[in-house]
Amino acid sequence: MRHAKLRVSRFPQGRVKRSTRERKPKGYRPEGPGDCIAWDSIERRLNGIRRHLITCTDLASRFGFALGVKHLSSNQALLAWQLHQSLFPAPVRRVLSDNGQEFAKHFHSALKDRHILH
Repeated sequence: MRHAKLRVSRFPQGRVKRSTRERKPKGYRPEGPGDCIAWDSIERRLNGIRRHLITCTDLASRFGFALGVKHLSSNQALLAWQLHQSLFPAPVRRVLSDNGQEFAKHFHSALKDRHILH
């Protein structure tokens, strides 16, 4: 995984620090099922009612999974992760997600406990 470089500001204050989170390398291709699984959340509104979908897609096999929830939280993402693990046949090596609050705390700690790169 590569790290984002520091961006140099044109103002005299100096450098602007960016986050040092690991990122997916350019041109990355997964080796097989479970090598990299992409997670995201989607909000849908219908007749004034909000519903959220927590989705994941295996980048190699295109296996997809979605869970509908009333509100987004890391507990809901952890529940989606546990359901995904019971359905997905291959072991997971890497997880790719955005910086959403639902993929922090409980979700991230569950991945860390299983030694999965997030």
